[in-house]
Formats: sequence, C-alpha cells, structure tokens
Amino acid sequence: MVLKYSTMLELQSSLIEFDLFNTISGENFSTDNLEGTKPSLIMFICNHCPYVIHYHQQIQKLEKDFKDKLNLVAISSNDIVNYPQDGPEKMRLLWEELGLEFPYLYDETQDIAKKI
Repeated sequence: MVLKYSTMLELQSSLIEFDLFNTISGENFSTDNLEGTKPSLIMFICNHCPYVIHYHQQIQKLEKDFKDKLNLVAISSNDIVNYPQDGPEKMRLLWEELGLEFPYLYDETQDIAKKI
C-alpha cells in the first residue's frame, strides 16, 4: 500500500461494512458479526510495522480491559508480496504469541483500507 499517514475517523462515525478473512478462526468475519450493543474499535495494523510492534503491550491491555465493553477488531491491508511477514499465517502466529483472541482480519484487496 502506498504511504498513507495515520488518521482517526471522528468518534461516532458510521462503520464501513466489511467481510474479511479472520486469520484467527479461519472463517470470514463481517460487520454483521459485531455485537450491536457495543461500540467498535477497528485498528488497521500489520505485523512488521515498528510503531505497531511498540504498541503490542497496549493492544494486549486493550483486550484485557475492554473485551467485554468494545468490539475489538484488527485489520491488516498490507501487501504480502513485499511484506511476507504480514501474511495471514504469520498474523495468526503473532496473535497466538501475544495471547490475543479478538479478530485479526486480512484485507487482501486493500478495499476496506482505501475507504477510510
């Protein structure tokens, strides 16, 4: 993906609908799977990014502190040809290493990331 500076949508923004491969369960996960009574935190991350690596402990803390209060979802839209460490199998392995359970989705076409 081309260089894109990090941004955050305004709080209370409408959620962009998605239906992506969940590297943790091996099945697709969509906006329909989110619990409608909870707010959602969608993170666009990847395995190799030094900024994301720096925040691994914070991501673990997010899950520990908010798993019952928020829908937590991570999405990787990285090009796995140029960054093979960001592929679905490596995504699953990283989540296992970190002990995370919330969905880590693979946006292979980058369609969802480009909508933000």
